[in-house]
Amino acid sequence: MFSHRCLRSPLRELLLAFVVAMPQAVPAQAQQEPGCWATRDGTDAFGHTPAYYDEALTRSWMQNQQAADPRLMAQIAGTYYAEIPAPQLGMISRQYRSYAPNGLFEYQDQTCSSTGCSQNYGHGRWVAHGIGGNAINLMISFSDLIRTNACVGGDLRVDGGGFQAPDGTRWQRVR
Repeated sequence: MFSHRCLRSPLRELLLAFVVAMPQAVPAQAQQEPGCWATRDGTDAFGHTPAYYDEALTRSWMQNQQAADPRLMAQIAGTYYAEIPAPQLGMISRQYRSYAPNGLFEYQDQTCSSTGCSQNYGHGRWVAHGIGGNAINLMISFSDLIRTNACVGGDLRVDGGGFQAPDGTRWQRVR
């Protein structure tokens, strides 16, 4: 006599295959990243901002995620403000960036010129790690009204009140 456990049915084989494959599929999905997309200046004929996949920037984002220091990120977490002038264009950008200790990121900015001001906001993720002394490397992957999965980052000098970028931009901690 055959036991019902010995019988092989197509449904049972399908369920078994699913259960066996599921643990292998979850880590692969968890590791999938949209990567970093860079935008070109201007818009196309349809008003879209062209973007391209940036392999080097994506590799840097992945490496920075691996190097992220959660304790340092908890110390940095807060909201920072900067004014970034562009006198050659007659413009100024006023930006707030919020870094949560869990790696979530949000920003708001207002860019003004002689013709008026525009608002923008976005969200994403951030990572940071120390690179020696009072310097850190901070990288952000974000999306906003005109960009999707854009990545920016670099080395910053940290002091008690905020960060200083190599171009001289001062990010003052406000919260």
